[in-house]
Amino acid sequence: MFKKKLRIGILMDSLKMNSSLSSLILSLEQNENIDIILLHNKLTKKNISQKVSTKISNEGFFRFCSLAFFSILTKLEDIFFRKIDKKYAIDSKIGQVKKSNFLDVLDINPIFYKKFFVKYSENDLEKINDLKLDFIFRGNGSGIFKGGILYASKYGLISLHHGDNKWNRGGPPGFWEVYLSKRKSGFIIQICTEKLDDGKVIFRGETVTMPTYLKNRLNLQQISYPFIEKIFEYVLENGKLPTINNYDTSNSRLFKTPKLTVSLNYIFKILVFYISKIIKRLILNKKQVWQIGFQENNWKNFDFQKISKLKNPKNRFLADPFIFSKDSLTAIFVEDFSFSENKGSISAILLDEKGDKEPQKIIEEDFHLSFPFVFKYSDKLYMVPESRRDKSIRIYECVDFPYNWRFSHKIMDNIDAVDSIIFYKEPHWWLMANVGDKKSLDVSSRAYLFYSDSPLSMDWKEHKKNPVVFSSDFARNGGLILEDDRIIRVRQKYGFNQYGKQISLSEILTLTPDEFFEKQLKEIIPKFSKKIKGIHHLSSEKSFSVIDFVQDKS
Repeated sequence: MFKKKLRIGILMDSLKMNSSLSSLILSLEQNENIDIILLHNKLTKKNISQKVSTKISNEGFFRFCSLAFFSILTKLEDIFFRKIDKKYAIDSKIGQVKKSNFLDVLDINPIFYKKFFVKYSENDLEKINDLKLDFIFRGNGSGIFKGGILYASKYGLISLHHGDNKWNRGGPPGFWEVYLSKRKSGFIIQICTEKLDDGKVIFRGETVTMPTYLKNRLNLQQISYPFIEKIFEYVLENGKLPTINNYDTSNSRLFKTPKLTVSLNYIFKILVFYISKIIKRLILNKKQVWQIGFQENNWKNFDFQKISKLKNPKNRFLADPFIFSKDSLTAIFVEDFSFSENKGSISAILLDEKGDKEPQKIIEEDFHLSFPFVFKYSDKLYMVPESRRDKSIRIYECVDFPYNWRFSHKIMDNIDAVDSIIFYKEPHWWLMANVGDKKSLDVSSRAYLFYSDSPLSMDWKEHKKNPVVFSSDFARNGGLILEDDRIIRVRQKYGFNQYGKQISLSEILTLTPDEFFEKQLKEIIPKFSKKIKGIHHLSSEKSFSVIDFVQDKS
């Protein structure tokens, strides 16, 4: 540890806030290496007529109408989802902290000028400087900060921007990604500077774009705020800010609250999305169904036009195929999803000369199982299927290949993980999984690495740079190919409102407890059939390769 404690001032207009911010503050309060001080902006209270008058004066009447309409639209969307979505209703509750949650409280008086800019008097800045802060964190403090407040702490004023500033320097957070049908929504953590919307970026993250504005905003908040504390912990350990590659944002657009016409278009877009979804499901009885295709060919020469398709059993679908050979037998292990039970189990399909390709269930639990990754250790075969609903990562041992398996033990418990892969790269065994958290809907944007001396260990150490991949384009595992000394990871890529749009393959070139680097080899886009909506898995061993693909079916 570089130093015993960090002193952090948190700029707040109000002690009421979104629940993700309040969770962060409460977590910081419990962190024995951090002291938090409330920098409380004392704002002049205005009645509704004063607020309206100020807004019209600053924005003009027509712009005010657009802002008012968007505000009403946001409230209506919030009311709607609170009624129909229990998770949204719980997660979107207003959070609150107390002054007693802070080590100390300093009341300060923000000076607003030129509409949105904020500075502080020399007297207030002197009081802040006397606190000897390491950071000032912009909590829900409003405005664009200028002047001495930017330099009143050792490392500067740290701020969270919900938007990828490579193309979006404005707001509202999470709206434009939905409106423009962006596949992913980004956020940055930055140290603010005098230059508008162009601070020093010290962390980037992104998540899958949710189908509506408020759901996307909520998901961004849930994912992003915990990384503020991770930045503080990094500074505690290293005594400096993290560094990442910065981008030229001079051509990035400064998005603003949408005009009236854009808000109306957004309403139309969302209505079309949900109505078409209802028509597909309830009237046309169509749903997205996964299916498996295989070929006697290496992954390098795989011809998607000549795949042999495995027929799905009635009222079920097969997905997440892994191919594995033992002695003279080759089998495909799959997720076997039952529509009637609404959960998956693990089945095996033996590829033999007779063409016997009927799936046989080999592992079934009370909870959903999928992604049956198989690996070899000490001349035995093991499987680590996805068991997220059990909040665990479980190991099964092969008793008789390919149909007889038994539960061995849990290698991790109380973890929200999917699509785990286990492999050896000297001198460690590595576990790579996509990890979420208790609140967020997204488990696909963050890849975490763990290492141990044995793949059966219950004592795994975290990679220093977790999450080693933070991207909805590249994080989620879609298979693993081991070829000679090469480790090739298959990665899923999302489309807008489309899970499993396409895949890419990358070779892991650098892997130590402190470093991770992979290089993309190829991208596979499902252009081999117009009916196919996407693919999200590839497995290859020796002369066999297998994929899955999704279609709309009645």
